[in-house]
Amino acid sequence: MASTGFAMSKKIQGSVFVQIGVGASLLLALSGCSGSDTGSPGSSGGNSSTGIGGSGGIAGTPTGGAPGVGGNGAGGGNNTGGVVATGGTTPAGGSPGLGGAPNTGGSANTGGSKSTGGTIGVGGTASTGGSPPTGGAVSTGGSKSVGGTTGTGGTKATGGTVSTGGSKSVGGTTGTGGTKATGGTVSTGGSQANGGSGGSTSPDPTSTISNWMNTCLPYGNPTGTTRTQIIQAIIDACNEFGPPPSLNPGWQMQYCWAHLLGAILKESSYNVTSINEAGTDPTVGLTQIRFSSTVCDFYTGGPLASLQAMGCQFPADFAAHASESCSSTFWKTTGGDAAHTAWMETPSCNVGLGAWYYYTYATDAGTTDPNVVPPTHYLYDFCHGAPVGADLATGLLSHLRGPSGQWASIPNLSSVPSVGTDYVTAIKTVMDCALGTVSGTHPLFIKLTPNPTQYCK
Repeated sequence: MASTGFAMSKKIQGSVFVQIGVGASLLLALSGCSGSDTGSPGSSGGNSSTGIGGSGGIAGTPTGGAPGVGGNGAGGGNNTGGVVATGGTTPAGGSPGLGGAPNTGGSANTGGSKSTGGTIGVGGTASTGGSPPTGGAVSTGGSKSVGGTTGTGGTKATGGTVSTGGSKSVGGTTGTGGTKATGGTVSTGGSQANGGSGGSTSPDPTSTISNWMNTCLPYGNPTGTTRTQIIQAIIDACNEFGPPPSLNPGWQMQYCWAHLLGAILKESSYNVTSINEAGTDPTVGLTQIRFSSTVCDFYTGGPLASLQAMGCQFPADFAAHASESCSSTFWKTTGGDAAHTAWMETPSCNVGLGAWYYYTYATDAGTTDPNVVPPTHYLYDFCHGAPVGADLATGLLSHLRGPSGQWASIPNLSSVPSVGTDYVTAIKTVMDCALGTVSGTHPLFIKLTPNPTQYCK
């Protein structure tokens, strides 16, 4: 580690760094400018149209028989054999020998019902032809009590979709349909609110961030390979540098995703090659990092392996300058070189470095070291001193303007200093769109715990 310490500000050109010795610490303020804003059955018997005359037989004729044989009460009655399609037609149920006799084709008990040929009591009784107990009743044909119970149809693997067996009250209980392994995806049974004992407390990151981009980015929505790279960079950056929920009550991983979604829009409008303050030390890329501050500070004092884990490999010429002050010629004047600019534009490197800077200072409001007055933190103080927790709003202001005691504690939006109101509000707007209504403290103002081992070399 450089013996001179280092100052942190992606926005500050000409950063001045702190010499930390055994006896005392010198703290220098940072200043600079912000980055870019950027049938029906009808007559079923044989009444007027079907069972009279040619259907059930006119009394005294050879076809339908005498009134007592093939009359309306026998083969052509409304309730027996006079259905047009079954026993009441002339060839089948209307002749005296076939369907007209009371006990043959047109009797009440054999061929006249709609469903089987008989009356309701024979062919369509509850016990045989579709009554509730046998042919589709609640207990046998797929009702909640049989096909959708927790034990049989409620798990995701066997039929427990939300609409059939996976409802919260039937198949979506914590023990059966709510675990991640069986049916407890966030959308079906494993949500944080209703019982996902084995499920993740965060939604799927890739699809969630992609949906947020489509919904919450008024412009700059990336496409193709660039979109894929940015989404992955956001996920990886939050895994490496986002505040661990286990150390920060109330914090959730998706808060980090939403923050970076909004920060990239504000800083660069999702233009990977965005450059501001062109020259030897410009601000570059998605989160507008500067070579002499964010890049140098991280390389000389940050956790290199964490950024490498994101797929960001450092240029070979960095190694020879690892012990130099960030005000050295190399760090101060070569950030505008084509090779260094191209490296800073890489989504994994840029978003990773931006996230590291945001959350280093989101977890650092100052120091209790009596030799550091005011309690403004630079990286060396944070890594080797006694840091005090802050919040994400403090990290936003530090990224924009550099660390300062003016924003060491920002409990709400109205407390944001005027120099950062537009910046913080713009990012908050995107976060609110992505996250919806958040109960309790807004993610920007949740108190975050210092964690130097996560952010320091």
